Amino acid sequence: MSEINDRLELVIPHGKLVVGQAYCPNGCSLMAPARRIHGHPAIHLRATYQQRSGSIYLD
Repeated sequence: MSEINDRLELVIPHGKLVVGQAYCPNGCSLMAPARRIHGHPAIHLRATYQQRSGSIYLD
């Protein structure tokens, strides 16, 4: 597995940022409309660590 060296840092001091669309490198949507956090669809990530995997939902 290759290492990812890219970094994105976004600072929003007052207010909020609502992500409307997010995609994986293959072009699949990462948005989870059925999982809403603060009234907005969550971003769904799958993670694997030491042969265990699960879902992470970002707001």
